[in-house]
Amino acid sequence: MSRIETEDPVIDRDPRLTWQILLIVPVVVGALTGLVVGLVVRLIEDYLLETVVLGLPGLWFAVPAMAVFVLTRIALLKVAGTNKPGTAELYPHYYHHPDQHYPTRQTPGRILSGATTVGLGGSQGLESQSVLIGSTIGILLRRLFRGRLDYLARPEGRNLLLVCGASAGIATVFSSPILGALYGLEMPFRNRLDARRLIPAVLAAGASFGAASLTKNARSLLTYVPHEIGIKEIVGVLIVGVLCGAGARGFVWIMEHTRSYKDGSRPYLRAALAGVALSLLAMSAWLITGSAITAGPGYVASDWALPSSGVTPAIGLLLAALVIRAISVLLCVAAGGGGGVFTSMAVNGILLGTLVAAVLGLENPTLLALAGACAFLGAGYRLPLATAGLLAEVAGAAAPIALGLVAIGIAMVFMGSTSASSTQTDARSV
Repeated sequence: MSRIETEDPVIDRDPRLTWQILLIVPVVVGALTGLVVGLVVRLIEDYLLETVVLGLPGLWFAVPAMAVFVLTRIALLKVAGTNKPGTAELYPHYYHHPDQHYPTRQTPGRILSGATTVGLGGSQGLESQSVLIGSTIGILLRRLFRGRLDYLARPEGRNLLLVCGASAGIATVFSSPILGALYGLEMPFRNRLDARRLIPAVLAAGASFGAASLTKNARSLLTYVPHEIGIKEIVGVLIVGVLCGAGARGFVWIMEHTRSYKDGSRPYLRAALAGVALSLLAMSAWLITGSAITAGPGYVASDWALPSSGVTPAIGLLLAALVIRAISVLLCVAAGGGGGVFTSMAVNGILLGTLVAAVLGLENPTLLALAGACAFLGAGYRLPLATAGLLAEVAGAAAPIALGLVAIGIAMVFMGSTSASSTQTDARSV
């Protein structure tokens, strides 16, 4: 369970922590982040991926995937000037190292790496880029106003801005202000959270979600359909919690042992071969399921597994989709994809939950799919409170929320102390 910090002599007693910093700064960071992230998502996911690439006839949509890792490597090395640490690790890393200079100059290249990965059909999302955009906006505002607002010049002030930026970025890209707010507080740690900055995080996430509505439409991975919950579903939730915890642990273990693939000899040849493999996986998925389920963060896969009308796919198809999608995501991590796996982990849980529902013969799989999404993601990144917030937003009723919380708790137990983030720590923050 997360351990809430209640003592902070700087935050609680420093007179320079004024109402402007606690109120105006988070709202400004959030609003700017929402506008920029909303525009980036619309250009890369909505236009480049969904309109251009997925608009190609037949299997042609899989061809651009061949260039994903070569172009991403070029974007990171030639434009950003680095490929380490991964974009997803920047926020927790610099949160815990306030003495290190935040690399704002890498932002354009890292955003471009997200475009080459996600926009061309890689099995990742723009969560890392969204957090990066929010953090960069916070750091740039700090440089502009730290002369007038003394608190921002201090390490505590920088971390406040990083939390606000991260919360705002996730709130927009995931269309979930509660998830975003709690992500900023939980993500730097494995077994605790920065509860001292709860109010700024909430303000930033809310402002970001509101501002983003001007540039993009809110988009959820799934819609919960209310229905009567029976004993089969209660049993199903328990099974989903166990499978998601064990699945997330295995998923992270494979990630940790394959990350170095991209850094071996002849890296561009490795990137090219990985691109061919990604394209072949995309083609295989399309031939088996009739849908481009490997492309992007996972909205295509979720819509396929949980159609708004029609019948849920058969058990064999769901199992094949889960395996192919998971392999595709792991390949992107190993080959140096520029996106994140935040949404992809939730989609793994959706497919697992839908599969269990099909095995149990449930007509309505949305409860198990929702529980799976929150349990897999919550365990994989050690974000129980953030995913509980997402669960509450989507379910909107006591019974499914309670069952979903049970699934998250079970998954966290089976996950142990492992995390998809290598830079999370339980060291005391500033």
